[in-house]
Amino acid sequence: GVPRTFTARVRSDVSGGGFVYCSGTNEVGSVLSTFATGDLLVASGASGTLCNGVSLSNVASGGTVTVATRGWFIVPAYSLIIAGEGFGVEGSESVGSLATAASPSLKCGRAITGNTSGLFVVVDLNL
Repeated sequence: GVPRTFTARVRSDVSGGGFVYCSGTNEVGSVLSTFATGDLLVASGASGTLCNGVSLSNVASGGTVTVATRGWFIVPAYSLIIAGEGFGVEGSESVGSLATAASPSLKCGRAITGNTSGLFVVVDLNL
């Protein structure tokens, strides 16, 4: 599918392909012309209910990164995941079945392929 993205400032170093979450308390005004990329902050370590997308590149703290919230990605599995079932994010760079998640997870999309822990799956990210 066609990816949907946003650009944000990086609060802590992020790795391309790693899941990130929005972090911080920057204020966003009600006037569109005052909105800037720096108004949004993201951090690595997305997990459980904290996930806003996947970083599309390696970026050091303070830089800007493009984050995808929709699209197909190849990611490692942290648990058995079956094609077609919903998945959650764990450990910032891996996904697993919501049925076997160690902690409550936000449904981030559906698995396109299935596999076991430590191997790769194709997922349809849909946040």
